[in-house]
Amino acid sequence: MNLALPRSIARFLGSWLSRIHFRDCVEPASTGMPWSRRDWWVLAVGSLGFGLIMGLRTRSQPVLLLDARSTNVLFDADCPQVFQMMSRAKTVQDFRTQVHPLFPLVTFPVVRSGIKLGMPPLTAVGVLNGLTAAIWLALLYVTIRRLGCSPGTGMIIAALGASSASAFYFFAIPETYALSSVSLLVPLYVATRTGEARNRERLLVAASAASLCITVTDWLSGLLLTGCRVGWRRGMQLTANALAVVAVLSALQARLFPLSHSFLEKAYAEKFVAMPSLGHGASVFNSFFFHTLVAPRCTVVHFDSTPANALTVQTSIPGSATPWGALAVVLWAAFLLAGARRLLLDRELAKLRPVLGGLIVAQFLLHLWFGQETFLYSLHFLPLLLLLAACGCRTTRRPWVLPLLAVLVGLTLANNLAHERGISAHLTRELARLSSWQAVPSR
Repeated sequence: MNLALPRSIARFLGSWLSRIHFRDCVEPASTGMPWSRRDWWVLAVGSLGFGLIMGLRTRSQPVLLLDARSTNVLFDADCPQVFQMMSRAKTVQDFRTQVHPLFPLVTFPVVRSGIKLGMPPLTAVGVLNGLTAAIWLALLYVTIRRLGCSPGTGMIIAALGASSASAFYFFAIPETYALSSVSLLVPLYVATRTGEARNRERLLVAASAASLCITVTDWLSGLLLTGCRVGWRRGMQLTANALAVVAVLSALQARLFPLSHSFLEKAYAEKFVAMPSLGHGASVFNSFFFHTLVAPRCTVVHFDSTPANALTVQTSIPGSATPWGALAVVLWAAFLLAGARRLLLDRELAKLRPVLGGLIVAQFLLHLWFGQETFLYSLHFLPLLLLLAACGCRTTRRPWVLPLLAVLVGLTLANNLAHERGISAHLTRELARLSSWQAVPSR
């Protein structure tokens, strides 16, 4: 058999792919692209619009989400218990502060003030979620621009994040993951700043403390950032400083909320380690990389811990909800592969590589053995995957890439809107079923 022809074809395809693959048409990531008035308009309109939409979506959620019987009904979320942390932290004991160190300190003033002003509970939570969503989108856009992407690329990827399945659901319910996602983005933004600032160490301490204050597992982003920037020996001192900052704030929180627990205590979350799962490694992979952006078909399951029928996507096939979802999964996979290649090979991303790449690997390994519904934690890795895709968009082929990104946004939005209508119908049916035998508190 003559192998010369196949080998020549392989060499030709390899050289062709290397030529058309993503190349920089931007300034180095150390400086980013120049900031313009257009960026301010995108930042203001996009962030405020996204925040307003998520606030209104939270307000329109079924009251079932605040009823204790609805625990775990929506992708294993603990909405009733988290709402108590937000609104009744002074009178309700909750062990969640062992893994969410400063969550009541950050959320209670906003939610409780809204309720005191006469807002319905979900409206008060909507104010908090709207503010969180606006900050998240603004920080995501600025971080993408710091990578050296153009304003158009930053705008489209930010829109992709806003239309993702993860953002659709977890920015619109009372949960901890929205604020966790914001705190996770802070070290990633700092990682794109490569200048020798005089206050660099203070910035590293602040970023590390921010990554720890909402969810303890997100501290890994601060640890990786500090270690990669100043070395592990000096990084240990800065890490200790960040830990001390959060410990002091936790002590202040304990004075304000005597029933809260310290994050230095033995964590109650140990019960979620290696717990019985609805799927296996392939299910975690699909949920981690694909369900986070494109919602698949849901399955209804029943847990003994709640009378309500719960929804899960853990064992669902990626893109199974609609035909648009299947197309979106294919495009999304292509952008992730391109971004991974760019992150590994681009010298200008060398300082971001260990932080972003290390976080993606660590988060995936963590969720192989933690929790039973990977989608519940998707806001912890949605920003990582979006930034990975942004790395792949540093290209001279923008006439190809930007339209494909826009198509991906449209497909994702169409799929997730159709999926959300089914979720709302399920929650409405469950509310009617539970109300038939016991009254549910009014909103």
